[in-house]
Amino acid sequence: MTVKLCLYAFSFLVSVFAVSGLNINSIFKKNSIWEARVFIMIFIIVISYILQSFLYDIVTMIKI
Repeated sequence: MTVKLCLYAFSFLVSVFAVSGLNINSIFKKNSIWEARVFIMIFIIVISYILQSFLYDIVTMIKI
């Protein structure tokens, strides 16, 4: 459980760092700031979950 929590925190920080470099505002209409922010938050959560699952699978394979 502790390993998963640490991996979640690590993957969340990496996802925030990675998404901060993207220019997603050009995809949305002008003056739709909240839609872009919600999309970015959901995108960060999805990317961090996928990265955490991947890293957790690698950690469990190494332990065996």
